[in-house]
Amino acid sequence: MLALAALAATAAVLAATVHYDHRTHPQESPVVGATVVTFLVLTVLSTVSRGERDTPAGRAAAERWLGLRDFLRGDEAFAQLPPAASSSGTATCPTAARWA
Repeated sequence: MLALAALAATAAVLAATVHYDHRTHPQESPVVGATVVTFLVLTVLSTVSRGERDTPAGRAAAERWLGLRDFLRGDEAFAQLPPAASSSGTATCPTAARWA
């Protein structure tokens, strides 16, 4: 997806360079060089991995949600309830009764 964005930006640079080159430098042409350099730089930038940028607060939130998921998977009463029971607002399972 980012490679397509790099290609689109390169096409824009090519169009601008051709327009500028045609008006100012009829004999010398930097069009090919500018196009190739633009495409290579944008392609390299689009493939560089920046890794995960998680924060301590994000990791803590993920731990809480994963803990809740594991807790609910282990609760037999919760597993027996239909999907609509969790959003009905009534505490029909023992786990929901403790949270209410």
